[in-house]
Amino acid sequence: MCKGIAGKVKRVACNFYEIGKLSKQGKDLAKDCIERTIYSLSLKAKMGNRIQMIIPHVGIFILRNSTAAVAFDDNLMNKASKATD
Repeated sequence: MCKGIAGKVKRVACNFYEIGKLSKQGKDLAKDCIERTIYSLSLKAKMGNRIQMIIPHVGIFILRNSTAAVAFDDNLMNKASKATD
């Protein structure tokens, strides 16, 4: 994994229709799955558990001691650095 940068966490609006389409599911199922995942992660975080969750094609989401991070996949980082050269 490549080293990361620190910064403020941005809030993103999700388009559940597009997520559902990409995952070959309906928008309602996509919304339910995302909400369930967020709820599950928040419960674990409130209990003080360390969390590591693979985000396909992105990297690994890590939560430890009230600090959240994403360890981005090397391939993604290489593509991003080539796009900005």
